[in-house]
Amino acid sequence: MGNMIYDRLSSICKAAIHCGAMTDDGGLIEVAMTGFIEKVFSFDNFDIVSFEAADVKKSMVIGKSNSIHLDLSKKFPDTPTVEISFM
Repeated sequence: MGNMIYDRLSSICKAAIHCGAMTDDGGLIEVAMTGFIEKVFSFDNFDIVSFEAADVKKSMVIGKSNSIHLDLSKKFPDTPTVEISFM
């Protein structure tokens, strides 16, 4: 999973969970801003329903990152952390 296209106004965290790039516990993802897309389709995945949109002026692609990252879970044990590295 991962690397699905979303409207740029979508919640990054919800979109990342929806496409399987991370879980509710957080994770490391990459976000690439892309251009115009004619249609974004709606479907249910990981208990999140994406919304359909047409003529999306700016979109984004989200995928799981394999980069090494700083683990903040010890400093913020009750808060899932998400690091974003732009492609």
